[in-house]
Amino acid sequence: MLENAGFDVDYYPGNEITVDFFRKLPSLGYKLIIMRVHSGLMFKENEITKNVTFFTSETYSTTKYVLEQLRDEVVPAIVSFTPTFMENQPVYFAITPEFVKSSMEGRFENTVIIMMGCNGLTYTPMAEALIQRGALVYIGWNLPVSIDYVDNATMHLLNGLIAEGKTIWDAVMDTKNEVGPDPNYDAELVFYPNTVEVRNFTVRVE
Repeated sequence: MLENAGFDVDYYPGNEITVDFFRKLPSLGYKLIIMRVHSGLMFKENEITKNVTFFTSETYSTTKYVLEQLRDEVVPAIVSFTPTFMENQPVYFAITPEFVKSSMEGRFENTVIIMMGCNGLTYTPMAEALIQRGALVYIGWNLPVSIDYVDNATMHLLNGLIAEGKTIWDAVMDTKNEVGPDPNYDAELVFYPNTVEVRNFTVRVE
């Protein structure tokens, strides 16, 4: 879809999504970034925080990114909803909003960022950090999402934004009306910031 609309497209497979990949991401000059990665809410001192974290594929180690760990810029992350979630689960590095603010290199250039992971916009600190780093808008879901649903909903959103040339507002509203919320978790598509400039923005090849 993107290539048919005239976009040059780069695809990064999961094994390339590392802490250092996120570190350099703003400097790569993308106008549209679609993140099909795990995300979730950060726990600290056994309590949930308002910080959304983006997973990498890097196996967690206490001896790597030590300074970033001390600053809560990167944290250990696991993918599970089970009560025994700490047992026999692979642990990965994940980045926090503080990483975006303090350790990312360069700036986004009015970039549209679509986050397909869980809880991408349950709270706004990650969105705020990305906007401060130069992104124009951050689009995501306000609760956990199931994979089949979010794939279908994202394709519908992209069809509106890219193939049909709709504004951010119209593409998001059309996706909410036509696809609806996640049938398993009731997650809805939202975006930040909800300003007139963002509402009326259209994604174009320059």
